[in-house]
Amino acid sequence: MDVVSEQPLLFGEVVVNGVPEQLLRAQNTRTDQGAYRSQISHSFVPKRSGWFAIRFWESQPDGQVRFAHTAPWYVGVDNQPVKIELHEKQYLVDRIRQEITRSNGVVSPEAMQEYQSALKFYQALPVLEQTPINARNSESGAELQNWLDNMIIDHRFSASEVRMATGLELSQAEEEVRKLAPQSPDATQPVRVRPYPGGRHPRRGFLDGAIHPQRETKISVFPPWKDGGYVVIDVPEAVFSNLGLTYLAHTHIPTIWDELKQPLQRLEWGVTAEGYSVRRQLPNGIEISSQVTRRNDGVDMQIELTNGTKDLLSGLRVQVCTMLKGAAGFNLQQPLESIVEGPYVAVRGVDENEQSTNRWIVTHWTPNQRVWTNPPVPCVHSDPIFPDCAPGKSVTVSGDLRFYEGDNVRELFTSESQ
Repeated sequence: MDVVSEQPLLFGEVVVNGVPEQLLRAQNTRTDQGAYRSQISHSFVPKRSGWFAIRFWESQPDGQVRFAHTAPWYVGVDNQPVKIELHEKQYLVDRIRQEITRSNGVVSPEAMQEYQSALKFYQALPVLEQTPINARNSESGAELQNWLDNMIIDHRFSASEVRMATGLELSQAEEEVRKLAPQSPDATQPVRVRPYPGGRHPRRGFLDGAIHPQRETKISVFPPWKDGGYVVIDVPEAVFSNLGLTYLAHTHIPTIWDELKQPLQRLEWGVTAEGYSVRRQLPNGIEISSQVTRRNDGVDMQIELTNGTKDLLSGLRVQVCTMLKGAAGFNLQQPLESIVEGPYVAVRGVDENEQSTNRWIVTHWTPNQRVWTNPPVPCVHSDPIFPDCAPGKSVTVSGDLRFYEGDNVRELFTSESQ
């Protein structure tokens, strides 16, 4: 694949049935004519009948971002028909019904018959039956109800997403959505904090870099402003050590436990007085404990690592991923205005016209080893590093995430950024 652009490319994607599933990285080699060329070789095997296309993003000198894509390639797999997802079918059916209601008595009977034919066609479309392989079963009715409230009232899940998270039959999930969707979230706290329930991928893109994301490290934080959506924080996403990749909160690069074919137990967040906590003991005795505490403008966080091995642990790098897919005004797959100072990264939101607002999301962790952003996801990172840890000892890293609305976001930065 040969891609030539006027400006350096940000990244590319393989878009499969409308979903940006695979990330493509550009080389941006300068040509003799002053353009930028990326020659990319990528292997892709479709898993089901449908279509795919290639899309690349380019940043302009004025700060605007544009994209270009190929025409779609349509493929058939094992002679299977093209199947759409339930929410896509529901959208088409609802849209035609709205047109029928709007046009009744206005357009001709022949035109109304065309609408009715279209409605029957969409209602007959085959739906993709996704297997909820990452679903979690609840141990009690009360526990299930808590998760349903979390999914439907707080996160506004669809019935298919509820099914993917819980394993419930679709008809039961639809009934739960009918009952709970009209309810409003709890407004007694300026900032709501909930365990992320799974069932909906927390990333918008680069999905091949986070397969089967596990929910026991992920926490949702809802901003104090109206219709702000939510941020998902992986606490942590990954822990590296002198042993190798010691923990990963999804499937991507093999961990030391994948290499040993030792699966890790599924866990859940526990409730504390002001937030949530979770503790994981790895097969070699290392313990990783995470604590998230609510505050009026965000959350405070801490990760503790205890060395239960007989040897010194070093190179204890941590990744803490703050994912913005669900955060209205912050979820564009393009570089947003940001400030990076020391361990702090602040990203500025935009309105529906992609004009800058005075809303910011700020995060920082210490001790710090790297601050960066990743527009394909989109996400931001302030990644900490543990001190070396002797056998039997514990080390900690601390951080926070804060929502800010105003004209001086740097007032949240402390001397640590100097």
